[in-house]
Amino acid sequence: MRQAIVERPSESTVVVHWLYHMSSQVAIEVLLKVEVVRQEEQDGENVVTVSVESVHEDDLDEHVELFEDYASEIIRLELASGEIVLAHAKHGQTSFTMVAQASFGERSEGNSASRGPRTSRGRRGLRETFPSSSFQSALSTITVFGTKTTASDALIAISKILNRRFEQKDEIDLRMWKAVEDSIDSAPEPTSVELGVIEKMLATASEIESKGNRVPGTGREHVDKFLKWNQGESSAWGMTKAKIDVSAAKLFARLWELNTYRMKAEHKEANGDLPRAVWENLDGTRSLQYTSCVKFPHGVLNRYFE
Repeated sequence: MRQAIVERPSESTVVVHWLYHMSSQVAIEVLLKVEVVRQEEQDGENVVTVSVESVHEDDLDEHVELFEDYASEIIRLELASGEIVLAHAKHGQTSFTMVAQASFGERSEGNSASRGPRTSRGRRGLRETFPSSSFQSALSTITVFGTKTTASDALIAISKILNRRFEQKDEIDLRMWKAVEDSIDSAPEPTSVELGVIEKMLATASEIESKGNRVPGTGREHVDKFLKWNQGESSAWGMTKAKIDVSAAKLFARLWELNTYRMKAEHKEANGDLPRAVWENLDGTRSLQYTSCVKFPHGVLNRYFE
């Protein structure tokens, strides 16, 4: 996608020209006036509201030139009553919300006195005409190579390109882990109930190691594995021990922060679109609940784990 600021009518207003290729022969063009209309504080964070509205070449300075392009069809995406809200999100991200009326419309005639033949040149004063079988002005749907495309599809495609341009998934994951690490020293003292849970689990771990059996075949591995069966119970206790070359704070951050891009991607790769959810601070207990639906082989029902 190509983009450029072609005009600055005021300090808070710019005119932007976007050209997005849906294929080698068809391009979607957007010519927008973008204006910051409001900045305010909401819940201690800065929120910026921006208006977006399509403009025509005739409304621009006569010296402004748009992109030249050699697609066989250039289709104008028109936006009306558009608004973008930009809000701060955790870890340096930005929440982007856009609402607009979208439709397809052809490029205006500009300074030409008459309509010439169809051209792919995206310069002021030239006009694209479109086959009547595939396009009419101000339609919400066009047909490209036999496939119907809506104005909403085109807008979503452009939004996805913008997201890919700015995405920093690995960087955001690092920031999320760092935020957990930095909060450890300032965390409140554990309650008596929380201390009781910790002491019980430590006692259980000690009992498994002293009275449990090492898993056969794991004596030479870097990870110690133990199993302990309690008489009269149908389930068993298991425990693994290992030395990990990372600080306790970093390890805890990676175990605690379950909403990283990496973990979501791993779940999607293994389980497709099956549900995954994390609930934080349940009933004010500072605890987490993690629910994941795991995909099983054909013939076995998928199962939820918490």
